[in-house]
Amino acid sequence: MNTTVIVPIVTLMLGAVALILFFSKRSQPYKAGLLVLALLLFAISIAVFLSGLLGRPDTSGIIAADTPTFTNQGDDQPSTPPMSPISPIYPTGSSETAEVGTIDIGLGECLLFTSDRSGDLEIYRLYDSADNLQQLTDSPGLDIGPDWSPDGKRIAFASNREEGTGFQIYLMNADGSGQKRLGDGQPGDNTHPSWSPDGTQIAFQSKRDTNFNIQDDNLDIYVMNSDASDIRQITSHPADDSQPSWSPDGRKIAFLSERSGQDEIYVMNPDGTDVEQLTELLVLKSDLGWSSDGRMIIFEGSGDIYVVDAQTKEVTKLISDADSNEATPTWAQNDNLVVLSSDRTGNWELYVFDTRKPNQALKQITDDPGLDRDPTWLPCAQ
Repeated sequence: MNTTVIVPIVTLMLGAVALILFFSKRSQPYKAGLLVLALLLFAISIAVFLSGLLGRPDTSGIIAADTPTFTNQGDDQPSTPPMSPISPIYPTGSSETAEVGTIDIGLGECLLFTSDRSGDLEIYRLYDSADNLQQLTDSPGLDIGPDWSPDGKRIAFASNREEGTGFQIYLMNADGSGQKRLGDGQPGDNTHPSWSPDGTQIAFQSKRDTNFNIQDDNLDIYVMNSDASDIRQITSHPADDSQPSWSPDGRKIAFLSERSGQDEIYVMNPDGTDVEQLTELLVLKSDLGWSSDGRMIIFEGSGDIYVVDAQTKEVTKLISDADSNEATPTWAQNDNLVVLSSDRTGNWELYVFDTRKPNQALKQITDDPGLDRDPTWLPCAQ
């Protein structure tokens, strides 16, 4: 038991004994001393209690360090939560508003992002600067969530361009040519494609109706071959499972799930087995991305950027600004850089953060009246 609890209890008990003796007939000669002693002990009890209360750190959303970790099989819900200790915040409240060239900061010519600068959400490829970009899609619907294939020759994305099918997964070449739908076109809001490291499979989230009862449909994770064959469901849980992200070694898929009562980050094998919870953190999470060594997973949490260590489950708040929201982070340049979107200028633009210089300002990449979000980077074929 904490000393800030023990000391007040003991002194309070001693004070009560002194007060009882004060009223006893046998203690008439010592009445003054007993009264002073009782008041002193009460004062000590109150002082120690208040000092412990005021000095207590805020641990809301953080699991104690001695909480056991666990691994559970399949979709069974774990009985004990894991720990997600929070390590110190890197202050990055300021930003450089002048645009920087992507070549100058080491991003090369392979940065994709989503923007509505043409009127609706389309996918763009940014070359050496924000003034030199290529619009890859131009459909009547929304084109979102681009993801490079490992060889840099193809791009998977989601689009609702076809009426009556909702969002479907599409594929195109790196220059925007050869756009085609993958899969059977079954409605179900198929989004968030993520390539396997060998380029043979694509994981995605879907709410497709598999039992002809649309009332109980929820988001689950699916995997299909990159030629759209062999579509298979790998999670089946009453809670939503969403936003899959394939690990660089191909052995794990990270995803979000509400199976604990709130959205948390989990990992599993590519066949859906060996589900393990990584976080227990009271923030709304989104946009998962693995570091190149497979150790860290970056994500957005209620407008801040965090990373979680996939082995120790330690969480670090990487980027935080009380006056703005940060979102859609992605690793770049051997994890030395993080590209993200932020509304710190009043409009959503793309920024870059150097993880080697955590106290430096963010550098702005784009500056357009439209909304620029969802960057994704790969050292692709030039």
